[in-house]
Amino acid sequence: MKLPAPMLARERKDAFSDPKWTFEPKLDGIRVIAQIDKGTARLFSRNNIDISARFPLVANTLASTGLKDTVLDGEVIAYDNLGHPSFDRMLERYGINDARLVAHADQVNPVDFFVFDILYLDGKDLRNKSLRERRSSLEKLKVFTGPVKLIDTFANDGSLLFEQALKLGLEGIMAKRLDSVYQSGMRTGDWLKIKALHTEEFVIGGYTGGAGARASTFGALLLGKWEDGKLRYAGTSGGGFTGKLLDEIMVMLKPVESRENPFIGKITADGPHHWVKPIYWAEVSFTAWTKAGRIRLPRFQRLRPDLTAIDPKAKEGRPANSVRAAGMAADSTAPTSASETQTITGGQIGSLAQMLKNQGDNAVIRIDGHEIKFNELNSVLWPATATSDAITKRDLVLYLVSASEWLLPHLKDRPLTWARYSKGIEGPREIHKHWKYRIPDYVPRTFIWSTASKKATEYILVNNLATLLWLAQIETVEFHPWYSRVVPESGARESGVDFATSEASLVQSVLNYPDFLVFDLDPYIYSGKEKLGSEPELNLSALDATKDVAFKLKQILDTIGMKSYVKSSGKTGLHVYVPIVRNLPYESTRAIAETLGRQMLERYPKLITMEWAAAKRTGCVFFDHLQNTRGKTLISVYSPRAVPGGRVAWPVAWADLESFSPLDYTISTAPDLLRQYGDPWKGILEEKQDLQAVLGRRSRGFLA
Repeated sequence: MKLPAPMLARERKDAFSDPKWTFEPKLDGIRVIAQIDKGTARLFSRNNIDISARFPLVANTLASTGLKDTVLDGEVIAYDNLGHPSFDRMLERYGINDARLVAHADQVNPVDFFVFDILYLDGKDLRNKSLRERRSSLEKLKVFTGPVKLIDTFANDGSLLFEQALKLGLEGIMAKRLDSVYQSGMRTGDWLKIKALHTEEFVIGGYTGGAGARASTFGALLLGKWEDGKLRYAGTSGGGFTGKLLDEIMVMLKPVESRENPFIGKITADGPHHWVKPIYWAEVSFTAWTKAGRIRLPRFQRLRPDLTAIDPKAKEGRPANSVRAAGMAADSTAPTSASETQTITGGQIGSLAQMLKNQGDNAVIRIDGHEIKFNELNSVLWPATATSDAITKRDLVLYLVSASEWLLPHLKDRPLTWARYSKGIEGPREIHKHWKYRIPDYVPRTFIWSTASKKATEYILVNNLATLLWLAQIETVEFHPWYSRVVPESGARESGVDFATSEASLVQSVLNYPDFLVFDLDPYIYSGKEKLGSEPELNLSALDATKDVAFKLKQILDTIGMKSYVKSSGKTGLHVYVPIVRNLPYESTRAIAETLGRQMLERYPKLITMEWAAAKRTGCVFFDHLQNTRGKTLISVYSPRAVPGGRVAWPVAWADLESFSPLDYTISTAPDLLRQYGDPWKGILEEKQDLQAVLGRRSRGFLA
């Protein structure tokens, strides 16, 4: 059995109560995956290191249970003198590996293994069962004795548990959605950690002199918060630094030392004070605010070079100089008008668009805390035509900003293939599934097994606006997402989320189960004006024939009870999507699409072709069923196309298809049309039709 990676949790600031969630104490220890089989038990750390020898009493207790092929998830904790979980004591214990010393440690510094989840039982994978079902299986096990304990859970009232956790001196609580599956190796919002500590960002206004080992660096950072353009002192932070980090921060602070106190009034802090210009941020954890406005028990977490401090002496609304990472001095001059640095959140789309319109050829934009540097915004990607103006990179970015509300949901969690045109659409086309250069930290990524290279390769996911705009900066014009997603969901087929370790794991994973049955309708009906060997250009005869095929396909799908959606390719063709429950693999959806195509070909032989050789398709609409293949893609709805005029792949209501023309939907017109009329595909991502059940009911009908 391959040992699965542990599921991870996201942080949440405040506690809550909800009947759909369960809550448990957050224990400050070492995460452990326990593997039990036929009288043996092995304990593995989060990094898959065998740590069984460090905790022999736990391992021996689990081994004596008689369980077979069982995997448990939990936390090993040690205790302080008051009986509270202590991470410091845990680290002391974890560092002991000698068998004789471990035996002594079991007497003077005992540990317990608190189990909170079960991944396998008797060889059966339970990860795709709901947490409610997994907990039920866990509670039936007769393994909880001695140092092996079942963690207590509390239904509904997380707020009350959080209050009790604070009183007991615990780290916080965990909140877990009852219907969630176990997503190995993924950090998901289905599990939330709510800590007793608060975490905030503070401006560094100075530092105190160091002593002893810190004599050459500093003792503590002097921290503040901006209030009405003034920096108010909030306290010091002297803990949480490594030797290397102390040196790096000093290299960063020395060039910006100042004779002026940046804080309001005098401050009280131990040791001599060294002021600095207030341009750097630090993230600090603490337990509470005092009545005097100071932070209690602060501990440095990390620098925040992604934040830009506001200079109270600058004009209102203008940011101070942008800063680089630790170890580098701040920019010596303020940003020029040709490269202004702006800060914005994802919700302020209108403001971002206005900023981009007013920038020069280069710009630095901060969105959702991430910095994106644009260059050559005035470069032309779509040359002017007789009926349209030239379209620049700036126009592309502005379109993606305006359409992001509708475009991003169709890209989210789907591996992406993208087409770049660094020299404009008349230049070379670059198709990318992977990116060999540096990818920004804010770009989500996943690894997928490659049949060709026999190894896992990296794909990007477009899950946020910053990623979308970074792709625009590198001249991405077309977005082609997969039909399947990297995340499971309630009600979907019980598949795993391991798609990186082997071909078999990929085939068994959620990525092999698409959200859509798709039909690519591509006309091979020529206008007569095309150059020899060229694809058919957009013409009325071809468009009308393709619409006719789409309507005939819709009629068949309606007959078998399947709701369908249609969109233009943005070029000459149409795409029909049928949203489905993810319980059929690609090979099944491909076979179904082929069966439908063969039936239509038999009925309409002069209108439809399924010939693979392009030369044999002339005069017909090509019905491409092979698009239903893992890794194949179609252009995303709302994606621009690399065709003259900057057309967009547009969703069409069936009632509007007869009068539809793809020429009406471009980068220039689409945003206003969306705002005016809304999304013709609204609801498609929530629509889940059980195609498998439909086939079962109609096994003697059309699809027989």
